[in-house]
Amino acid sequence: VTATVAEASSEITLKSFNASITGSKLQLCDDSSLGYWFNPAESAWWSVTIPKPCRYRVTVLVAGTEKNIWDCTKNDFIDTVPSNFTWQQGQSDVPIIFSSDFLEMYNVFSGSWDLPQLSEKTAMGINIFLRCTGRNGEQQFKARIVAFSDRINSILVPENFLAKLNKDLEGKEEISASRIYLKTKDANNPELLKYLEQNNYHVNKDKTKFGRIKKTLQVITGSLAGFGVLVILLALVLFSFYLQLMIARSKENLQLLLTLGYSPHWLSKTVAKKWIPVYVTVVMAAVITTAIVHFIFQQFISELSPFIHWIVLVIALLLLVISVAVNFRLVKKLLYNL
Repeated sequence: VTATVAEASSEITLKSFNASITGSKLQLCDDSSLGYWFNPAESAWWSVTIPKPCRYRVTVLVAGTEKNIWDCTKNDFIDTVPSNFTWQQGQSDVPIIFSSDFLEMYNVFSGSWDLPQLSEKTAMGINIFLRCTGRNGEQQFKARIVAFSDRINSILVPENFLAKLNKDLEGKEEISASRIYLKTKDANNPELLKYLEQNNYHVNKDKTKFGRIKKTLQVITGSLAGFGVLVILLALVLFSFYLQLMIARSKENLQLLLTLGYSPHWLSKTVAKKWIPVYVTVVMAAVITTAIVHFIFQQFISELSPFIHWIVLVIALLLLVISVAVNFRLVKKLLYNL
């Protein structure tokens, strides 16, 4: 078959049913596409007469299933939304966000079908032709991949484009949701993973692997916290023994002060105030050490905040108040017993 072009700037369309086929499996299918092209040694060729040498842009229309599923969702749920992921009525080019997992699956199996592997940059350069059909007719568009999503395993188009197609081709103003996306602050939350497991929801276990590790770390951290509380209680008990020893050594002097008219309440406050700087120093040193350790961990785990949680400061202040109060009551009780 020979196609003659009158002008060098004209468009040359090579129809599949006009091709000369070489090979045993490559054949023309019922939908007028070339199918069963598994062997790279087989070929389809056309004879074209061009008036003069020039440069042409070659575009290949690849046949695909007529039941491709196009999805749309709010841009807030998409991890990668480029500025050109928009569509206006009358626009012939449709931007597409493609799943990174889909591209990876293709590259895994492409070798067994003697197909080339594609990088994201190469895939974004492929021209795609969309033929959308419905009860009310057919519309055709050109499409291109503008970004890849690591979060959503689907082929996404702008929401207004899909709504316009459903209205024009199917006469439907509203379409019910086909899937639900959950947006959480922590996708590895053990409680969330437990809920999904109890309700037999399937999740990618590799992506939630940190959640199971996090659950184990929470158990370990909780055990260490309990151990820390026991250490604090033991420290308070030892300090009470030290106060008893100190007051016993100063018993005669304290009794003299009481005889001179000093009240036990005033003496208790005076003695307790002397220990407040010690408590403040110890608590501040603990908070600073915690902040330094947290900052070191933040260098390796970027998800962590660079600042310690406000609850840590509240607990530190609470421990300071409890220590001062226990110290005051203990001294007061010992002085009243003299």
